Amino acid sequence: MMKRNGWQDNYNLNMYIEIDECSPDPCTHGTCQDLVADYTCHCHLGFMGRNCDHPVPGCLGPLPEGASPWQHNMTGSVVTVEWGYAKETCNTYETCFGVTGAAGDGVLQVQQRPLEIQEGVRVRFQPDSQEVQFAIQPYKVSREGFERCSIAQGRPTTDSPTAVPFQLDPKFLTLGSNYFIVNTDSPLFRCDFGLRINITVKPNLCRPDQQPGSDRCSNRGHCLSRRTQGSFYCECCEGYMGQYCEEMDGCHGNPCENGATCLDIEDELGDGNFTCICPPGYTGTSCSDKIDYCAESPCQNGAQCLSVEYGPQCVCLTGFTGDLCQLTLDPCDSRPCQHQGICHSNTTHYQCECPPGVSGQNCEINADECASSPCRHGVCVDRVNGYQCYCVPGFNGHHCEHEYDECLSNPCLNNGACVDQLNRFTCECGEGYRGERCEVKVDLCASNPCKNATACIDQGNTVHCVCAPGFTGSQCEVQVNPCQTQPCVNGGTCQPHGSEYICVCMQGYIGKDCTEKALEAEGDTGFYHSPVFHEHMRILYTVTGILATAFVAVIAVVMYGVCRAHHWFRGYDEFDSLPDDGQRSRKVSIEDNGSRSGTPVRRSRRVQDYVDTSSIHQPRPSVQAIYEATSVDFTDTSGDQPLLNSLKPKRV
Repeated sequence: MMKRNGWQDNYNLNMYIEIDECSPDPCTHGTCQDLVADYTCHCHLGFMGRNCDHPVPGCLGPLPEGASPWQHNMTGSVVTVEWGYAKETCNTYETCFGVTGAAGDGVLQVQQRPLEIQEGVRVRFQPDSQEVQFAIQPYKVSREGFERCSIAQGRPTTDSPTAVPFQLDPKFLTLGSNYFIVNTDSPLFRCDFGLRINITVKPNLCRPDQQPGSDRCSNRGHCLSRRTQGSFYCECCEGYMGQYCEEMDGCHGNPCENGATCLDIEDELGDGNFTCICPPGYTGTSCSDKIDYCAESPCQNGAQCLSVEYGPQCVCLTGFTGDLCQLTLDPCDSRPCQHQGICHSNTTHYQCECPPGVSGQNCEINADECASSPCRHGVCVDRVNGYQCYCVPGFNGHHCEHEYDECLSNPCLNNGACVDQLNRFTCECGEGYRGERCEVKVDLCASNPCKNATACIDQGNTVHCVCAPGFTGSQCEVQVNPCQTQPCVNGGTCQPHGSEYICVCMQGYIGKDCTEKALEAEGDTGFYHSPVFHEHMRILYTVTGILATAFVAVIAVVMYGVCRAHHWFRGYDEFDSLPDDGQRSRKVSIEDNGSRSGTPVRRSRRVQDYVDTSSIHQPRPSVQAIYEATSVDFTDTSGDQPLLNSLKPKRV
């Protein structure tokens, strides 16, 4: 036969037989109950544990301070609440719940002292018998209604106000907080003054619901509650834990050593219901045994072994490496040669092949190539097998031996000449430019360099003078001799006249340059055909034309003046010969100062007279109109205008 997980094989009957775990009986002080692949012990009074082999601890003595125990046989008992303003009112956490600290600092609404009852207890309401009699109708409300004294969402606990005590219907008392308030028609008995109460119903959480008849807290602790707590719970004796104190605290007393961490194993009431998590280097049930990592000689190649906290530590001999000194060491693996030296090694030694410029066992000595001051105009920085010169401004080259030519970039504009200097340059500008880089244009024509020219043209650094006829030179300063080219031929004589010339031709030749032969009459000396004769005639014609034009102009001016004077006197005589019909009352005063109604009138001589204008009111045979007299301006030189302007037609 063979046992498997609580069952025994019966090969003869081809079936399994359940094993009785209560045989032999494992319960020392209790009754064993066989289960499938398990058992349970029902301990006798005074014993506990999985096998009922542990006596009940003697911690079930006095209760902790401030705790209230669960009371037996309280179901159906009645607690009375008196509504009034006696000693039962409060308004702080300390006066209402008896607690201090952060919660005790809070201020509450004035209320009846809160009531805490265990599940199953009944409540009776009655008005305070020591005060004035008044009827009450308590309402169950929400917390918000409790704080605001509002019955808007509340339920009345009675049909009408009553002064007779009555027992509260259990349906109004649910687990947890239950808020009630009272408001009456009297202004003296109001919720705001303290007629409100919080009744907390606390359940019993000291034993499983499926085991209502079992001991509270497994008889290993107190079933109690404190103020402001919402239920009764188990406070286990020392060495026990769990909601119902059903588990033994295997870590009680800290059985683990050497700083190990203890973990309790649940659902175990016997010995060994814990496990220790040991720190490195320790082992055993309580981590009391130190591990010897060198016991099996893990270090190789003659290395020394040290057992330390996290394992073996091997001290290798020369030429070996690795955690266990299992590797042969190449001396060149550590790269001892500096400055790119080449390492050559055997099992135990190495040698460095140094590059030029360095020396030493590990090529650690670098020769100072700057010791000879190779940089002529700069700072020397030593390198491996070399150096580098950092030149001062204005110099370049490997040794800073060359002065930098700042003119290489052609900094001067407009054909300016660049002059290289130390770390700088200067520009020599042409006459037409100025500025640091010849960038500013100068107007060369502003100084009027051309003497006898019609135009000055600025061509950058020079000017071009467009000379007037008869002048030449860069500035037109040289007067041209028209006879210099000897234009007169055939023996003619050249005579300069300004920019022109006149050829005095020999007998028998004419023309501007004496190039034409003349047709001479008999006895003709040829003078009238000479250029001199023609030049004299041209001047004579010019003078004669000018004099004739001036004479005609003088005659025209004289005739114009005579005509103007004739017209003026004729107009004056006609006006003065007008008949006198006795109506001299209408007169125009023509005075010396030339005023009419304060308006000055210009004239050439003094006249003092009165002009009769009465005839202008009479019909005239030729003009159907009426005229009014005005002052006459005799200085008007427009002929007959003085009289005509003095008479203005007026519409009848």
